[in-house]
Amino acid sequence: HGSDGSGIPPVQTAWTDDAEWLLLGMASVTDDAEAVASYLRRQGHRVGVVSVKLFHPFPEADIVHVLQGKKAVTVLERSGTTALTQLVNQALYRGVENHRAERHPGIPGLAEFPLVNTGIFGLGGHDLQPRHLVAAFENMISGRNVPFFYLGSRFFTDGASPEMSVIQEQLKKAYPETVSMTLETGDNPHLLPKEALRVRFHSVGGYGTIASGKLLTDILAAVLGLHSKSAPKYGSEKSGAPTNFYLTLSPEPVKITNAQLEEVEIVISPDHKVFEHTNPLNGLVPGGTYIMQSGQSPQEVWEKLPDQARRTLRERRIHFL
Repeated sequence: HGSDGSGIPPVQTAWTDDAEWLLLGMASVTDDAEAVASYLRRQGHRVGVVSVKLFHPFPEADIVHVLQGKKAVTVLERSGTTALTQLVNQALYRGVENHRAERHPGIPGLAEFPLVNTGIFGLGGHDLQPRHLVAAFENMISGRNVPFFYLGSRFFTDGASPEMSVIQEQLKKAYPETVSMTLETGDNPHLLPKEALRVRFHSVGGYGTIASGKLLTDILAAVLGLHSKSAPKYGSEKSGAPTNFYLTLSPEPVKITNAQLEEVEIVISPDHKVFEHTNPLNGLVPGGTYIMQSGQSPQEVWEKLPDQARRTLRERRIHFL
């Protein structure tokens, strides 16, 4: 039972018994971490996930018990103040003190301090993709093992213009520590079963996109008998601004919570002017479906599409409705 009387354990874990490396966080990010850890374990990596359910009083004894004997832990923080990292470090320090002499009742003695890294994510609504969590794990097992970094944020752009490259070099010289504050990432791992469906809405804030998305989620999940997870893009409540809504349907529970869907099987666009401010076909897989709402005839809609859009629809054999 939880120490707050809720019946929920203050610390929940996944695969920590045999893990050498841990991802630790609070709230929904640990669902994303579990999806990525499951993928990494299939690759043979001994990684586990720690989900902290109680912030105050902090469950120091549980944290020390779980982190005992681990090589490294990356604390996932959605705040620049790194309060969670500080509490984890304090618990570990008290465990080390108790190894010498019992000074903090109830906390196990800790012979060796695991390396503690901090990964900041989600600031300003920046997206957290599975590849970022893979990079956080790879950082732990690498020789560099950077102790502090940002996930989903980039300080410098690859392929910048000559003018911007000069500015970036000046910034690197003035703030050299920022170079190591972001991690190199690869492609996103595919974490969903083959039968899963990913859907992206393109609309305008204030047009009822979120309500429509929620309703469609409930209907499709019930009719198809699938698990579902959906969410609007950060800032979707802004009236009049272009926005997205993301929906995932799967025969298995959907763990990925925070990531915007970069690849989808279906795109739905109630916004008939969508091509004026974005490319709704980005990330639509070959053989996917694009549904566009319009009061015009199919021929008129097709003729008004940008040349590049018509080319993409043909090349990827996308079903256009």
